[in-house]
Amino acid sequence: MPFFKHLSLGFLLLLHCATSWAQNSDSLRVKIQQTEQPFASWWRVDAVEMGGAVGKILLTDQYQRAWTQQTDLSAIVLTLRHRTTADSIDAFAHDYNHPSWGLSLQWTDLSRVKMQKMASPWWGQLQPVDYASHPGHIFAVAGTFSRPFQHFHWGEWGYSLEEGVAFNTRPYNKGNNADNELTGSPLLFHFGASLYGEVRLNSRVSLRADLAFRHVSNGATHRPNKGANMWQPTLALQYELNPQPRYSSTMKSGVFTKEKTNTSMESDFFEDLAPYRFSPYWWFHVEGNIGVRTLLEEWLQTQYHAAPSDANYRTDHFQRHTVYNLQADVMRRYTRRWALGAGLDVFTLPYVKQLQKFAPDDGKHRAFSPISFGIALKHESFYGRLSSYIHLGYYIYRETGRLASSDELPYYERVGLRYRLGKRKWELKEMDKQGTWEKEVRRRNRGVKYGRITFNIGIKAHKLKADFAEIGIGWDF
Repeated sequence: MPFFKHLSLGFLLLLHCATSWAQNSDSLRVKIQQTEQPFASWWRVDAVEMGGAVGKILLTDQYQRAWTQQTDLSAIVLTLRHRTTADSIDAFAHDYNHPSWGLSLQWTDLSRVKMQKMASPWWGQLQPVDYASHPGHIFAVAGTFSRPFQHFHWGEWGYSLEEGVAFNTRPYNKGNNADNELTGSPLLFHFGASLYGEVRLNSRVSLRADLAFRHVSNGATHRPNKGANMWQPTLALQYELNPQPRYSSTMKSGVFTKEKTNTSMESDFFEDLAPYRFSPYWWFHVEGNIGVRTLLEEWLQTQYHAAPSDANYRTDHFQRHTVYNLQADVMRRYTRRWALGAGLDVFTLPYVKQLQKFAPDDGKHRAFSPISFGIALKHESFYGRLSSYIHLGYYIYRETGRLASSDELPYYERVGLRYRLGKRKWELKEMDKQGTWEKEVRRRNRGVKYGRITFNIGIKAHKLKADFAEIGIGWDF
């Protein structure tokens, strides 16, 4: 349903551009003497979390409701968490209100989800099978980022994001799983978003609840690619391996604010380290990407318009096509953690000739062009070298036939992760002049204005449905 698509997009935008008022409402600070604080390793595990979920597969449109009979699911989640509350020298941790990072292992049981196409003129030449299909089980490994809106003496609440990969035990197969359109391949992309709350029971044990949405799909690298959209309210127990008074409202950071109560970077300590007093700036970004996709048109042709005697009837083998993209962006980093800008996207689509092959007779004379142009608004969220991006674009030129045009509309979205390499030469010289403490501060806060080369992985989509998965390399000027 359009409502669910628009709601999901709005939810992602809200989480990606989380409001800055939460930073000023933080009452949590860690009192550490500058010369006594041990440097916390990123590999340190502060908490172990175990929980479970029961939920439903979300039916997003009339087509999916026509062949889905049951939607119940359950899941078990194990997460290792690294908390940044003790990392008082990490400017990004301070800006994000001391979030926690995690590695999550998830097992989701979808064996009770039942899908079966009954006889209907909707299905064209497709012959219904005499059994119900299901996706089996999904095993996912994901990185997590939990950003508190507010801290209290009894706990915290905020939002959480997950990105990773998943393995599916029963993908689509024309021989014994012919109506499973949710998972078309064993290897899948995993994404999750939730609102969460933590209640501290004692110094070591906390109770955490997540109102979670999770999604797995193959990013159009195979067919089918309906994807599984899952509503998974999750309840978990956390055990602190390194208990500390994380929620004391009387504790203030000696590094960032000294005797001040605001959350701005105004301490004398950071004034001495001038490169890490943030100043907004502009930059120019150029990036080239290569993507992989399969054609929805080929799936529809072999599912519904091929005779049962055809060798390609309900096939599970689809040709992969490459897609190329060049983008040029002008960006403004208006805070340490966020940047906003706009850019031009140029797409090269060698598969367009194949679209003419699958076009209906009344659509074969429409224009088909291997080049598309788009303009996009772009937002990027930073944490050190790592950043996540979301783009909302509009095609100014695109000719891909009738079916593609009706499915795509003139709008597109891109989401992904980007990683930056390199350091400024003058920064290396400055680091050599500093002691151990100052060197560690600089190491923890690299990424404010450094690097040149970037690497990224992402998904381009139309109406939140994947168009292709892509990887790329770029350069910051």
